Amino acid sequence: FFEFVRHQFDLGKGSYLFYTIHRKAGRTPPSIPISVYAGLLIYPFSARGFGRAVVLFILIICAQIAVAMGFFAAALSSQHAQDAR
Repeated sequence: FFEFVRHQFDLGKGSYLFYTIHRKAGRTPPSIPISVYAGLLIYPFSARGFGRAVVLFILIICAQIAVAMGFFAAALSSQHAQDAR
């Protein structure tokens, strides 16, 4: 579980770099429609038994929180690096 969360955290840091590179190049980074996230959360309940769906739902929420934390950690780290210059 902790390796899974760490991996998601690292994906969030990579996501920050991806969006930063796009913005610096003057491109609009692609956005993910909210319907994708809604579908991601609803799908386990339509494809699995209730107990397994709840577990998957919790893992998806944990993953999204870890990604967001990684994104913001990279943003703060980048800001601190800029402030130090």
